[in-house]
Amino acid sequence: MIILGETEKLNNTSVCIGNFDGVHMAHRALIKMADDGKENLKSVIYTFSPHPKKVFGNELSFIQSEEEKICALSETECDYLLLKEATKEFLDKSPLDFVREELIERLGAKKVFVGYDFRFGKNSEGDVSLLSGLGKEYGFTVHVLPEMKISDIPVKSSSIRRFIEDGDFYAANLLLGRLHSYEGEIVHGKSLGRNLGFPTANIFPDREKVLPPFGVYAAKAEVDGATYNAVVNVGLNPTVEDGKNPKMEINLMDFDKDIYGKRIKISFFRIIRREKKFRNIDELKYQIEKDVKNAKKCLTNC
Repeated sequence: MIILGETEKLNNTSVCIGNFDGVHMAHRALIKMADDGKENLKSVIYTFSPHPKKVFGNELSFIQSEEEKICALSETECDYLLLKEATKEFLDKSPLDFVREELIERLGAKKVFVGYDFRFGKNSEGDVSLLSGLGKEYGFTVHVLPEMKISDIPVKSSSIRRFIEDGDFYAANLLLGRLHSYEGEIVHGKSLGRNLGFPTANIFPDREKVLPPFGVYAAKAEVDGATYNAVVNVGLNPTVEDGKNPKMEINLMDFDKDIYGKRIKISFFRIIRREKKFRNIDELKYQIEKDVKNAKKCLTNC
């Protein structure tokens, strides 16, 4: 896949448009439609950076970092990726100007693929019906992906964010079509876990990504090219710390290597329990032992 520069132009293209936060199952279906239906055209994924809602001050947390989104989109079969800078000036363009300047003059679009709830232009005035009308006027066809449901749940980024916020990774992973994950560089902690017999690798998650409820989770951890079962504590560790920045403390099962400074990827399966402040260290140690047993049981059955 080729990533287009800000001023590069194309002609005769099949374009799919969206924010693509999470690159979930419906996003992938839309992208596949655009690539499968391109015939003799060049297929283009057209997305935005940053998310348009963020430009207008909406404090929205995201399923993926921008780097993760670009990586996921780059793994698809489309020929080009266009990452449009979403400025206020750009987002204030009328639907007509967007079509003329971006789809016609810049991309020479012949086919345009969007989701059923696609909105575009200033104040989201444009919809699928308007886009179809403009397509007839400017010589491109519009193809719409209808609402997709899995187990009667609509596949939408907003739904996935809510599931993650609720700690429901079964539902979130179902709609994503993969395990939701976090990545980070392993940093030194206070060695409390090691002193308790449960050494942890600590990371500070991307602040722009949506976090699950503070608590303990069964997960898989990838580091140095290998995958391990893990139990992960997400939160502030209120029993022994007075922190303000959430972190992830990862106990890798059957593992004893020095991995400080390396990157680790954590994929979540299930929540074990919510975060709790314990009365003392002994009570905390007893609970950690139970958490590890419960996580092992969960990961064996997953």
